[in-house]
Amino acid sequence: MLPTASSFGEFFSIYWEAFYNCGLRDHESDVEALILDLPTVSEVENLAEQNGLEKISSWTRVEEFDYDSGERFLSSPLIADFLMADWLESVPEGSHRRLKQEICRVIDEERHAGEFALSVKATLVVGRKSRSN
Repeated sequence: MLPTASSFGEFFSIYWEAFYNCGLRDHESDVEALILDLPTVSEVENLAEQNGLEKISSWTRVEEFDYDSGERFLSSPLIADFLMADWLESVPEGSHRRLKQEICRVIDEERHAGEFALSVKATLVVGRKSRSN
């Protein structure tokens, strides 16, 4: 199971704004790269086929994770332990703290006391290994 295209859209718009607000305009294109790096369901199915799988099937489901603040978002295990490392990979380490603070601020400002929702277009792809391989 993996995230596919259209995942994290809510975050990526906030991330771009945080880059801009922190003066990291040289890294704004990194957000675009993160968006474009997420494969489409068709691309994942084609990759499975290229790797010798047959009878490929896929199922996609949108999963939503709700956070009641920017701080809760950034400290959640999904974000802190899994996704943020990749999202910050191209950012100079000295800018990480300021960028995270700005992400928090933007989330809190945009949610207007409501929840911030992060959606993941989760796709499961299964297939059977060809007997000839």
